[in-house]
Amino acid sequence: MREKHLSATRDVISDSGRDDWCIDPAVTIARYRWNLRVIAAILNGDDEMSQLALLVDDVVVSIFPLDKPSITIGRDAACDIQIDESSVSGSHARIEIKQNEFLDGHDDIFLEDLGSTNVTRVNDEKIDRCQIKPDDVIEIGWNKFKLVDDSHGNRQTTAFIGRV
Repeated sequence: MREKHLSATRDVISDSGRDDWCIDPAVTIARYRWNLRVIAAILNGDDEMSQLALLVDDVVVSIFPLDKPSITIGRDAACDIQIDESSVSGSHARIEIKQNEFLDGHDDIFLEDLGSTNVTRVNDEKIDRCQIKPDDVIEIGWNKFKLVDDSHGNRQTTAFIGRV
């Protein structure tokens, strides 16, 4: 696991134009303190908004809040989540957030491929459109994301289906 962290740290730093990475965790933490605070808030359940976490070697390197009912992902500058990489189509995928019709306060999150060249996958399965759940792994081109949503914790909820 330590090697994966070091590999991801090296990749993130080299992507930012710096080649002077080191393996001292204190230096790494100091350089990315702002990102660690965001990640800690998510892991501690302090943030109730669903988010996409961009993973590099299973390490979170960026967080994207899902703060609108419709969010586009792609290489185009007009996309809400822009990924400037050749494996990603201009308008690659869309995330839609809709209120669950049976569970008050719960949202359903859907992912739709927008006819991309390199398809969209959820948990290694090619999709056209599907509902995504917390901890699902989403692949867009060569990029992997994980859906993070701890807003409802592990509590049980009974759906209201009307009169029987």
